[in-house]
Amino acid sequence: AASAQEIQIFPVVAASPPQLLGSDGPRPYFVALENSAEARGGGGIVGADGVLVVDHGRMHIKDKGGDAKLIDPTDFYPRLDAAYEASWGQDGLNNVWRNATESPHFPDTVGLIAQLYAHAHPGQHLDGVLALDPAAAGAIVGASKPLELADGTVLQGKDVAPFMESGIYEKYPADDDRAKRQELVTGVESGVIDAALSGAQPAKLLSVLGQAAGAGDLRFGSTHPDEERALADLAIGGAIKRTRG
Repeated sequence: AASAQEIQIFPVVAASPPQLLGSDGPRPYFVALENSAEARGGGGIVGADGVLVVDHGRMHIKDKGGDAKLIDPTDFYPRLDAAYEASWGQDGLNNVWRNATESPHFPDTVGLIAQLYAHAHPGQHLDGVLALDPAAAGAIVGASKPLELADGTVLQGKDVAPFMESGIYEKYPADDDRAKRQELVTGVESGVIDAALSGAQPAKLLSVLGQAAGAGDLRFGSTHPDEERALADLAIGGAIKRTRG
């Protein structure tokens, strides 16, 4: 029997439009591994990323890397709606990749990342954005096998969040160590993606993904308005209702 949290992901897996899984051709989704060691309203900074391509139900990942490869544009400033500008626009940071999760309303993150990506990759687009924080990453590893990083660090599922949020900084504390930290964060992302795509038992993975979605640790949004409207009613959509009071 599924918990109330686990049920949140079932509509996405079982009742989503076929095109969400690439029935009408390849769909690229931006995957952001957040690091809540540096908090943002939507979880944490974009610490590592990749593009998940879904084509007729088959999935592969490309362009994995740390946030160092996400170059902030100097000639482009994405804009969302008036509500976003009123709450966050005064910071003037809409063109900073690491701050795309500044708003707690996940559709805002989807809009910003989609614009930043299209500007950085002329002629290309995203069909959606998937974001997970260290807790979700740890849950996925826990559903698979321990994760071994390039420097020999071995992480059980329960170790992933504390390692990303503090352990990595204790191990490499200097400003000059940023490249080493980036390598490890990217290694965590690679391991999590590999676990999700091939290393975990499907039933167990679905359970932990459902719990992560229900807890707000895993969010997904589409750049297609009709799909986004459907996702906005689910916990995984990460939408905050704009109501009075």
